[in-house]
Amino acid sequence: MSQCLNTSVAGGEVIITTKLTFHNISCISHARPAVWLQQYVPSVGAALLEAASFLKHYNSREGGTCLWEQVSTEYFLKELHLEGHGSLTTTPCSCKCLYHCEDCYGPEISCKSCCLLKHAHHPLHIINKWNGTHFEHNSLVDMGPRVQLGHEGMPCLHPQRGHVSFVMIHTNAIHQQLLHCEWYLATLHFPQSACTRQSSKVSGYEFYASLKRLTDNTGLNVPKSWYKKFMRMVCQFHHIKLMKQAGHGNITGGIHETEPGALTTKCPACLQPAVNLLEDWDKVEGSMKFLYYLIITMYANFCLKNRNQSSSMADPGLHTGLAYFVPDKSYTEHVLRNASQADVVTGIGLCLCTHHEYVQPQGVGDLQKGEEYANMDFIFFSSIMPLLLLSVVISYDIACQWKLNLMKRMNGLPEHLQMLATVTLAAFIFGIHKFHCPAHKEKCAIPHSLNLMPGIGWTDGEGIKCNWAEINHVANSMKEMGAGY
Repeated sequence: MSQCLNTSVAGGEVIITTKLTFHNISCISHARPAVWLQQYVPSVGAALLEAASFLKHYNSREGGTCLWEQVSTEYFLKELHLEGHGSLTTTPCSCKCLYHCEDCYGPEISCKSCCLLKHAHHPLHIINKWNGTHFEHNSLVDMGPRVQLGHEGMPCLHPQRGHVSFVMIHTNAIHQQLLHCEWYLATLHFPQSACTRQSSKVSGYEFYASLKRLTDNTGLNVPKSWYKKFMRMVCQFHHIKLMKQAGHGNITGGIHETEPGALTTKCPACLQPAVNLLEDWDKVEGSMKFLYYLIITMYANFCLKNRNQSSSMADPGLHTGLAYFVPDKSYTEHVLRNASQADVVTGIGLCLCTHHEYVQPQGVGDLQKGEEYANMDFIFFSSIMPLLLLSVVISYDIACQWKLNLMKRMNGLPEHLQMLATVTLAAFIFGIHKFHCPAHKEKCAIPHSLNLMPGIGWTDGEGIKCNWAEINHVANSMKEMGAGY
């Protein structure tokens, strides 16, 4: 056996490295050093044991705080030193130093020429200028920078000047700058504002309010509000990202040829012909047909109300009907034929696959006067079209009433949502959620009980409420949104 002890002191910390070798086997101790040394290295001195105990105490919360308190004055003086941007003699700039960047690394100070040269590719940094007594905010736009677009850094032979008061919304402030590559424009013609592409996990209002405080926390020189333009850019950018993630950037037609419901994430476990079914699946014998049921749950949520804040004309939706919501135009026309108004939203109706709780493509729609049949009919038939499976089990808390005259009401839907009566009678199976079923009368509950349906018995049909529990947290934000959001 051989042993090696290394002890060093760095910045008030005692570092002990111990290593024992037993016939080419190395053992290194990290935990409880004092006990380890007493057990394996009896010859170690009392000083090392004391140092090991000190190290254990220092690593504890109480010991670390007590030791830091002894040197807290040094931390405080260093903080003041950094706030004064260190020593001017250490700056690499030999000119008269007046400018300091908050976003660049280190406390260095430079002159105007050096600062502009350094920020040729960083035009959104925050610059402070020394006025003789303290550093005050000084935007790069006041220093006269010019940002050239395109040409890969080469000068343009026929440059055109941008707007003199171009406003840039970035993660550190609201800048009055010129246009730059990868900045998202708010308008197509003669743009005066843009934003960068960084993302955030907070709401748009909180994000913009934070930028205003970063720009001027005193409230004396608050910039003009660009919140509406910022939210419009966010909405447009999300639309482009959604199209990109759905793979519509590399197909013929691109955005304009997107089919209804194509922007959704379809349930990967639900049965889909030509995707996860055998070729002869439709020839299965009758006793095994339950294996190919499509089980749909329908329900309404009246917590997701919407105030009459905007309209489709003032704030149109960009992909309405291409994702989870039904097409706005045809849905509104159908509702107006059966209701007095369609602009006040009192809730939403939703269809999802019962087993996996995936929202169906075009399976969501606004409700105007409660849970009307006209609304739920349109949402349901939009979510199951085209019907490709043998049977559809519909779990709905009022299925016993809703199924009455369903075929007659279906004839009033748009033509692309209508089905042959013989197909619907053979394909549809109606049931009631298990929690709601006991509230129905016996003659109604028994024929609609999921417990008594072959292949459905373990299905409760209540999974849709799990979706409501999650989405209700943002109900207060959603009720202020218009059609464009």
